[in-house]
Amino acid sequence: MRRLLVLAADISPIDIISHLPVMAEEAQIPYAFVPSKEELGQASATKRPTSCVLICPDGKKRKNATTTDADDAEDYKEMYQECYNEVSKLQRVVF
Repeated sequence: MRRLLVLAADISPIDIISHLPVMAEEAQIPYAFVPSKEELGQASATKRPTSCVLICPDGKKRKNATTTDADDAEDYKEMYQECYNEVSKLQRVVF
């Protein structure tokens, strides 16, 4: 299962999420930082600021998928694959 980890860069104290990149690398999960925990929360369909999101596209199977749901799922898979490929290409530099 391909997963993608998205982390907010403005978390304080950083110790809250500092272990996640190491764990992601060990599990071979690509990850990326976004500037704002508020924006990550909004993108995650929650009203609260969010420190991290693990995207698992095959995590839950839908029951009774209609044609519209199938079309939405296909669009989602395309967008997810595009994001996954871009994040996988990012150069990881440790200073």
